[in-house]
Amino acid sequence: MKNHAPRLIALFVSLLLSTSLADAGGKPRPGRGAAKTKPAAKVVTAARPAPVPFPAVVRRPPGQSHPLAASAATQQLAEDPALEAALRRYHAAILARDVAALRNRVLPAFERVAASRSVHAPLAADYATRRLPRMTRQLYPCPEVTSPTLPAGLLDQRYRSGELVSPTLLDARAKWLRCSEPEATPAAERAVSPRVIAQLQVFINERGTVTGARPRDGRPPDPLTRAASAEVLKWRATPPTWRGKPVKTALSVDIALP
Repeated sequence: MKNHAPRLIALFVSLLLSTSLADAGGKPRPGRGAAKTKPAAKVVTAARPAPVPFPAVVRRPPGQSHPLAASAATQQLAEDPALEAALRRYHAAILARDVAALRNRVLPAFERVAASRSVHAPLAADYATRRLPRMTRQLYPCPEVTSPTLPAGLLDQRYRSGELVSPTLLDARAKWLRCSEPEATPAAERAVSPRVIAQLQVFINERGTVTGARPRDGRPPDPLTRAASAEVLKWRATPPTWRGKPVKTALSVDIALP
């Protein structure tokens, strides 16, 4: 028989080592022939967030506003119906270009709201003192242009470019392209003025720009006539021509003062 003593001793020592490791809570070492295996990797998956519901789209019929805005507007109108009535008259008069309605009906309505205890009194005062006067000046109807009667000798006169030519001899009758009403003067100046209509002679250059104005009667201008003369300088007329040549002219204008 072969001597198996060394192998038995090695087996006995291996059993003792395994028993001691088990008592200490450890793990036995694998044998030489055992294959080494790697521990399985842990797969961590992130939790997906819960989907957020998309807000529903509310489709309203055309012309229908938001209910909150409609309720606020209704409450505002209920608080001050007088202002709403004045605003309706204001826009209606503008569409009709009715200056008399703006002064005689709309302006007193805004003044009553401005003098009340309404929360909209400042807005009404702004319309009465700033917006409405500015609109009446913009809607001011331009006065008609009158042409004086000329002596027969002037009809055959020759003119050069840039000379002063009577409006009767122009190629086309002069017309106002832009005009505005003179600003209202204080009551003290109105009291000392004997006129309600300013009779002016207005000078127009080749481009249709007003270059000067003066009273036709030759008298010193009163406060209202000075206000009308200053406002006429902002007006503009059609460029005057004589036989195709650009010339200057002088127009007679009667301006009704506010």
